[in-house]
Amino acid sequence: MITTRETASEKVILHKISIKQKTMLRIGARYGLNDYRTVRISQELDKLITKYQELNIIKSAECPQR
Repeated sequence: MITTRETASEKVILHKISIKQKTMLRIGARYGLNDYRTVRISQELDKLITKYQELNIIKSAECPQR
C-alpha cells in the first residue's frame, strides 16, 4: 500500500532532481561539460535519480500487477 508520505517523498525527490538539472545545465554552459563543478553536480543528480528509481521499485513490489 502506498502511503501519503511515500508520495510526498517522491514529489520532493522529483523537485530536487529538477533543481539539480537546471543547476547542472547552468554550470555546464558556463564552465563546460568536463569541468569538475559540472561533473560533481551530475554525480549528485545521478544519486537523486537512483533514489527516485529505488522508491519506484519498492512501490511496484508492494503493488501487485493486475
